[in-house]
Amino acid sequence: MAYISGAKLKGDIYTYRRLKAKNITIKRNFQTEKIIQRAENILQQYYENKINIHVSDQKIMAQYIDTFGFASRNGLLNKLQKESAFNVRQYLSDSKLKWWQKAFNIKPKQTGYLSAGQLQKRINSYKKLGKILSRGFYHSESQYYKQIRMEEEAVAYAARFLKGEIKVTRDDASVLQKYWQIVGNVSTEIATQKALQQLQAMPAESFAKPVKTNRLTAWFKNIKQRFTPSSAKKISLSPVPTFHRSFGIKAKVTGLAALMTVVGLFGLKSDKSASGTIINKTEQKAQPKKTDTDANTIVLQPVEQKLTAEQKIWQNFYNTKNTMLADMLKLDAAALNNTVKAQARKGIFRIAENGSSEQLVYTHLIYKAYGLHSPLEDALNATHKISAAQQESLDQAVKTAGQNGLGVKKIALQQARKHGKKLSRRSAFDTASEALQTTYLANLRQVRELNHR
Repeated sequence: MAYISGAKLKGDIYTYRRLKAKNITIKRNFQTEKIIQRAENILQQYYENKINIHVSDQKIMAQYIDTFGFASRNGLLNKLQKESAFNVRQYLSDSKLKWWQKAFNIKPKQTGYLSAGQLQKRINSYKKLGKILSRGFYHSESQYYKQIRMEEEAVAYAARFLKGEIKVTRDDASVLQKYWQIVGNVSTEIATQKALQQLQAMPAESFAKPVKTNRLTAWFKNIKQRFTPSSAKKISLSPVPTFHRSFGIKAKVTGLAALMTVVGLFGLKSDKSASGTIINKTEQKAQPKKTDTDANTIVLQPVEQKLTAEQKIWQNFYNTKNTMLADMLKLDAAALNNTVKAQARKGIFRIAENGSSEQLVYTHLIYKAYGLHSPLEDALNATHKISAAQQESLDQAVKTAGQNGLGVKKIALQQARKHGKKLSRRSAFDTASEALQTTYLANLRQVRELNHR
């Protein structure tokens, strides 16, 4: 059986972390996507027992799975645990703790309410760390773990905001947006994307009123709640529903004296307003209503209804692909989508039960992009219901196009070879704007996470 090198796994992890620490560009997006695709292939082969790892590299593999496992993470860690003598999940959890947390066996607590000043401090710290990691190749593992901790904290904060557990004042909003975009890696994390959308849609009356607190009083109150027996009665928040670990509050009373000494020596500071974490239901403002789906992008159902989160991800994915293809072909994707919906409502043709108008438009455009006749062409212009054979041809075309058009490309290659020609290397992605490319990459990542569930 073939073995994968631990040095290769570590190299991919560190390169990926360094790229994430830099400003997002199209070139770096391509580089990170290339690393992710290679990692997905390696992990799939490992899961299927096609490749193996040496015992000395098992901890590196744990980090590799933690970095690139995404939705398949738990299954991969379970497999690694069966082959390892150490506690895999405990190792990953402990590796991200700070030295004083390890020394006193203290687990980090969930981050409470963060003011604009605290958010900006975290942004500056993350940027500074990014500059350090961008120089050279290998760095201290503690620096990479610090980067991971900061990112996971931002994602967890976004998840709690979505659950209504975090209040936001008007003064916090702009800095919070920057925090999620920079530290929360909005291009790759679904929780931060949703949190940003909800934050931007919040009406003025939904913002909480700023509460002035005495910093010294809040600091002592936080310390008291952490280390007195009564702290056990403190209301705890439910774990964050993401694949990252949720941090609970756990401390030994016997370590109080020693930790207080450390606090005094190194000036460790607590987050502001420990009591500001939970909002009273009577005081909590109503969450902003989600905006209605654009009429041009509704997934067709017998009766139009609100999209599920999964349907919205697929809709965004196909919409960006359609826009890129339509722009290249000098067509109007929105107008095509309207025509597809109108014809379907008239009963001219049927959209598959789990299909959508966007998927049909994509099928139509990908056929035309490869210079092939689109089975949807006649259906778009028909005035009467198409025949059963035509409907079957349309359904088959959708299956052939799939998510990435590879089936259509295969047909186009066969046609080109018959005539001694080659397909053009120009792609719709290459001709798209930088903003559209970035949006597409973000949507592609969400689809990949759905496919790996």
